[in-house]
Amino acid sequence: MQLFSPDEGLSDLSDTVGHVTKMTATEASRNFSALLSRVAAGERIEITRAGAVVAVVGPARPQLMTWREFKQLLEGMPPLDDQFGADLRAIREANNQPMPEHEWPS
Repeated sequence: MQLFSPDEGLSDLSDTVGHVTKMTATEASRNFSALLSRVAAGERIEITRAGAVVAVVGPARPQLMTWREFKQLLEGMPPLDDQFGADLRAIREANNQPMPEHEWPS
């Protein structure tokens, strides 16, 4: 199975985003799972229809928040109680992730 066209190469956007793989809309639809795997690995892929670029598929951008939004988030959370450390240890042990030698390395 050939996933991408043999003529894939630098795109119209190459001067601003570097190497971008091109594939046709038909190839994208037939190999959508593989396309998503490549995108998840960090690749950007141009989708073309009749030779014209119609979309660029790339990794999702991390969702960031302002410091005010972060402060509001923290203020809305319940305070940590004495059981927090024990709960954290139990979660890590349940997931086979032993606590480090120093619980809070700096």
